[in-house]
Amino acid sequence: MSRIRSVKPELFKHEDLFDAEQNSKLPLRLAFIGLFAVADCEGRFKWRPRTIKLEVLPHDFIDFSAILNALEKAGFIQRYEANGETYGWIPSFKKHQRFQTKELEAGSSLPPPPTLPGAYGDDTGTQPGRYRDDTGTQPGHSGREGKGREEEGKRKGKERAPARNTRSPTAKTPFPADFAITPELQVWATEHGYGDLETHLDSFRDKAQAKGYQYTDWVAAFRNAVRDDWAGLRKTVASQTAATAHPGQLSKAGEQQRRNLEAWIQQDAAEVAAHEIH
Repeated sequence: MSRIRSVKPELFKHEDLFDAEQNSKLPLRLAFIGLFAVADCEGRFKWRPRTIKLEVLPHDFIDFSAILNALEKAGFIQRYEANGETYGWIPSFKKHQRFQTKELEAGSSLPPPPTLPGAYGDDTGTQPGRYRDDTGTQPGHSGREGKGREEEGKRKGKERAPARNTRSPTAKTPFPADFAITPELQVWATEHGYGDLETHLDSFRDKAQAKGYQYTDWVAAFRNAVRDDWAGLRKTVASQTAATAHPGQLSKAGEQQRRNLEAWIQQDAAEVAAHEIH
């Protein structure tokens, strides 16, 4: 079964792994990374080349036995026998992986490799990690003791767990009494060409309190109100601009009245002139 694993950048610079790949003419680097996902939390896996190939290189026409043999020859994995079964182990596996708590608590279901001095990166020859047998406990320990350690680990995990924020991030509140124009709001208004923020705020406050509005973010709500011109400031300016854009220009009705007046004056002047002639 494949698992989620991590790969450190140093692996791609590993000269010995590169040399082993060049000498064998096999995709050892990709296969070695694939073995990370096959191995359990102790770096152990069953030595079954055909099955592993389906997990690691399913589309490649290649003998995965040759790959495992080449990795073993180069010292990147070890093969061992236990209970009549062949297993593999990645000695450096636990140095480069981080595991989920559930996987660590479950431990490995595969038997450990034989004790070899120096094979585990130290001089003690001890076998690191855990091995879960059919009873669910570690060999050499009673189930009660194992359970006690498990409970202790859970308690320590709870002690290390950070306190959660119980406040709901979506809680809405009424209009705050101390809401005011901040320097950040002033900068935002200047950048977008909005002026007279105090008048906007008065209109926004009156409407929010009258309607009983509630928002999660009142600053964002106020910005939206300014954009939508709740105070009607831009409408007033637009009306004044339209009225003063052409001060000498009359409407169509006014222009018609002016023409009628001029025609009446001309007609009256003509009648007066005719009366004086006679």
